[in-house]
Formats: sequence, C-alpha cells, structure tokens
Amino acid sequence: MTAGLPGPSTKVERTERDQRGRRDRLRRTCAACSGAALLAWSFGLHAEEARYDVVVQAPGDLKAIVESNLSLIRWRDADGRRGRIDADQLRRLFDQGKDEIGRLVATEGYYAPTIDADLEQEGDRWTARYRIEPNTAATVDTVDIRFVGPVTQAPAGEPPDLQALRDGWTLAAGNVFRQSDWEANKRRLLQGLLIRTYPFASLTRSEAKVDVSTSKARLTVVVASGPAVRFGPLQITGLKRYPDSTVRNLDPINIGELYWQQQLFDFQQKLGNTGYFSRAEVSIDAEADPGSDPRSPFVAPKPAADAADVDAAPATPATSDAPATPLPREVTLPVRVLVEENQGKQLSVGLGFSTNSGPRASLGYNLLDFFGGAKQLRTTLAVDRLKQSLGSDLLFPAAVDGSRYSISSNIKREDVQGEVTRGGGVSGKRAWGPETTERFTSIDYLYERKDIDNAPQTSTQTLGVTYGVTLRRTDNLLSPTRGYLANGQVGAGVRLTNGLPFTRAYGKAIRYQPLGEDNTLIVRGELGVVGAKDTDSLPSALLFRAGGDGSVRGYGYQSLGVRQVDAIVGGRYVATGAIEVDHWLGPRFPQWGVAGFVDAGNAGNRLADLSPVVGYGVGGRWRSPVGVLDLDVAHGIQNGSTRIHFSLGVTF
Repeated sequence: MTAGLPGPSTKVERTERDQRGRRDRLRRTCAACSGAALLAWSFGLHAEEARYDVVVQAPGDLKAIVESNLSLIRWRDADGRRGRIDADQLRRLFDQGKDEIGRLVATEGYYAPTIDADLEQEGDRWTARYRIEPNTAATVDTVDIRFVGPVTQAPAGEPPDLQALRDGWTLAAGNVFRQSDWEANKRRLLQGLLIRTYPFASLTRSEAKVDVSTSKARLTVVVASGPAVRFGPLQITGLKRYPDSTVRNLDPINIGELYWQQQLFDFQQKLGNTGYFSRAEVSIDAEADPGSDPRSPFVAPKPAADAADVDAAPATPATSDAPATPLPREVTLPVRVLVEENQGKQLSVGLGFSTNSGPRASLGYNLLDFFGGAKQLRTTLAVDRLKQSLGSDLLFPAAVDGSRYSISSNIKREDVQGEVTRGGGVSGKRAWGPETTERFTSIDYLYERKDIDNAPQTSTQTLGVTYGVTLRRTDNLLSPTRGYLANGQVGAGVRLTNGLPFTRAYGKAIRYQPLGEDNTLIVRGELGVVGAKDTDSLPSALLFRAGGDGSVRGYGYQSLGVRQVDAIVGGRYVATGAIEVDHWLGPRFPQWGVAGFVDAGNAGNRLADLSPVVGYGVGGRWRSPVGVLDLDVAHGIQNGSTRIHFSLGVTF
C-alpha cells in the first residue's frame, strides 16, 4: 500500500526548466536509431547482412558505460537479430557512435573528449573501433542554492532545516560534475521540503552551465516551497461493516500539526496491520493538483529572467476576474483515509522449513467481525517435528487512547532435547505505543506436565504479570543496515502448586552498524534470569535454553541448558552473544551477500554454568521481499559438530 501523497518526481518533471538527464535522452536516441534500422530492414532492404565486432578502448568505468549504451553494440546484441543489418546501415550506426559516445562520457563529467573511430572490413566481417581519451573532467566551480516562498518566513526551529539541506549538498565546488550526482542532489534537496511541512514544493529553476574551455560547471537550483500545510480533520471513505472508531482510534495525527509524510505512512501501516482492510490509503486532501488553476493559492512562481526577480516573493498571477494575491504562508488540509474491507472470514494455509524444527505446516481461520463490534477471532493449528499447538486469539479494536487489548489461549505439546511437555495457558494483554516504541502488560496463567525418561513426571501451574518494551530504531525493519532493535521484559508471579513466588527478567538486542559502503557489522546479545530457589515447579516456557538459529550457531536447537537424566531442560540463567560481518556484493548484485560470524553463550541453573561455548562459521545472505534470508554453515568448538542453519528475518 502506498500513501497518496503529492509525487515529488511528477512535480520536478513538470517544473524543471533545464534539460532532462543526458543519459535518458541518449537512451531514447539510441532506441530511435535502433528502431530506424529495424524498420528499414523490415521494409525489405535485403542487402547482404553485415556481421561485425565492436572494440571500445576507454579508461575506467567509461568502457563499461559505452558498451552498455552504444546503439551499434545494443543492435548487434539484440536477441534473435544479431547481424541483421547491411553495410550501409552499419556505417550509419558507426558514424552516429561518436556523437553518442560524446553524450555518454559527458554524463561522467567529460565534456571535451578525444574520440577516434575506425571501421574496417576483413573478408565478410567488419570491425568498428572507438578509442576514447576523456581528457579533463569538468569540476564544479560554484553552487547557488536558493529557497523561495513561505519557507523563507518560517519561524525558527520549524522544519525543515534549510541550512541542513544546504549542508547536505554533496556536489560541492571542486567535485567532478557527474549527471547522476547532480540529479541525486536535486532530488534530495526537494525531498527535504516535500516530506516535512511543504508537500507542494517544486523546483522552479535548475541549471548546470558547463564551460568546456575551462572544464568548470556553475550550478543553480531554486526551490519554491509553496504554502506550509497543517493536518486538518479526518475524512474516512469505504467503511461498511465496521464503525469509524476502527480507523479514528488508530490515528496518530493531531489536528493542527505541521505536515509530516512519515505520519501518514505510520497511520497507513497501522490500518494495514489490523487485518480489517485489503487496502488502505492515507493522504492529505488537495482537491486538485496544485498549480493546475492559475488562481490557485498553490501556484508556484514562474522563473524570472534575473536573479532579483527569482528571489521575489511568489504570488499567484492576476487574471481578468481576480487580482494577483500573495501566496499564503500556510493552509490546513483534511486527512483523507480510503479503505476497502477484507472478507469477513479468512482461511490460510502455510508450509515452511526450519533447521531448528524441520518441516512445518499451519492452518488458520479468522473471523474479522466476531459477534460484531469489529472484534477478531484468530485460530491457528501449527505442526512441526518438535511442536504441535492449537491457539486462539480474540483481538479487540483499538481503544480511544490507541491501546490494543487481546485474550489468548492455547494448548501445545513439545518434544525438545528429551523433555516432553504438554500444557497450555490463557493470557490477557494490553499493548500501546507506536511501532518504534511498543509497550505491553499481560496477565498469564500457564499449566504444564513434564515427562523425562527415567525421571518422575511433574506438573506445574503459575499465575504472573509481565511488563515489556520493544524498541525499533532501524533504517529498515525488513532489511536493516543501521540502528538497533531491543526487547526487555520483567515479570513476577506465584506458583499455584506450592504457593511460592518467582520473578523473571529477560532482554535481547541487536545492533546494525555500516562499515563502509558494502559491509554491515551486526552485534547481538541476550540475557535472562529467573528468581526462584528451584525450577521443578516452573513451566519450561519461563526457563531458558540456548543453541540453534538466532542463538549459538554450531549447536543443536535448545541443546544448551541443564542436564537432567537423559534430557536437556531449561535453567534459571541464559547469556548469549554474536558478532557478525555481512558483505554485500555491490552494484551488480546488491541483494546478495556473504557473512562471517562468531557466536558464544550458554544456559544453566547457576552463574558458574554460563561458561560460554563457541561456534563460528560463514554464510550467504539474500535480501528477500520479506526480510534477509540467512543460510549459514557453523562449527561448534566444544561439541566438534558442523551444522547448517537457516533463518529469515529478525523477530522483535
């Protein structure tokens, strides 16, 4: 789902006065040349086919740029049409090649290249040679960045920070003038206004004047802000089955706040996560495209001939029935929410595989309006090699303060490391806060029966309360490269079987830190402690084990813990950590990477039992649409085993 916001790229295309990107123009020219050659051939010019090779001699990246875009090469390598031009057509494309190369190398800052070209025939084969000497690259001489409109009269401290936007301009004096850098910097400058406060901002002047004789470029950019925008009241369209409180109670926006694009995205994401809607769009309600009406208060000024006029305060032009009026400093616009409701009943089937627990299958059935009032009932049956469970969640719509309430119940059976447990529980939960800082409190009742060969069977029951916080501060929740994720929980309760109290605390965190352009350092850790004199009367869900995916790789799933007869059971303490470096394979394969890592940790009933075991290994990485897929080969130093580990994404 995409928020319906003013499209910055559309406004740039509409308002920029300079030429579009050189490379885009060249590609269109190349395509036209190729198309002309194909048309000539298809109309019956059946002269003898010319077979040919193209040799490009150029330094550095220029060779690859020319070979990827030159019409003569593109035509030769077109699937199923290799060689299907005659000698006259070959000569025409060859002659055009020098002009094309000149435009191509100019995109990299070389405006006065020396280009030598030869076309030779030997037998029935031709060879086209281009020798390119780029000569001196053009460098930036001066940069003139100007903002006009209400943004120049904005109160101090009101976003955006114009000085920070100027400081963020990276194509500074002395840098080589490359077309890609020029376009990227203009886009970043405009986006700084579009996403905060000024969604109708546009480029009204964009000039790059290159003096070929001196190889110097003078850059001028003028950004017209348009009016500041404040959020107005909510307008909801598309609700049929649910009350409008289903939407309003999730609204994070306060009337009168300055426009911030991220607020709209967050609101939209909340609506999508509810499960009620198959589609949700959130936007400010501008009835017409700003600037389409000459009397519109959003019209950006036409660029003037001289700098003094360009810096003048923008105003809407006069017409026969309306005098010229100053551009308003700010306007208030409604927030429009358009939704489409999901079907009231949903059935889902899932299949998967984990190196921890092998193949798995799940079956889910959801009722989205359980006994009215937008309550959801979600029921899930899940089966894998180690665990089988049946659970139901009753989810209530968000309250007026944004809190989400739920009641959950489940029954399950697990067979892990020689310990077989059967049990379940009931939980009531309240969650609140944005996704970046989510909090919850819960009341939990757990019961469990434990079976271990050659040991007495035990039964446990507990009642406890838990408070937890999850922090998400990353550049991307699915494929993060910078920031951190953290979760902490503290709880206390009573063991109903013997009346003894217990406490529990647990925390885990993962940090992402870029190392240069293509490397990411990942540091992960977890700590847990249970305050209880003994663990026999506590359910295994409250105790700790380690090992396997997301823990200590190189060791079996939950194989690190307390030895009890022939089984490994949970302990009162856990401590694990990992250091990993991911290397991504650059521009050609940006979605693929390799990794090296070292994991360490342990679990036990005493602090002395936490002497860490160590695993290390290497792996492959793929940035999939649903998160980073990890495939690792890890070796455990203490157990001497080598294992394959597979995981997808990070759950926080």
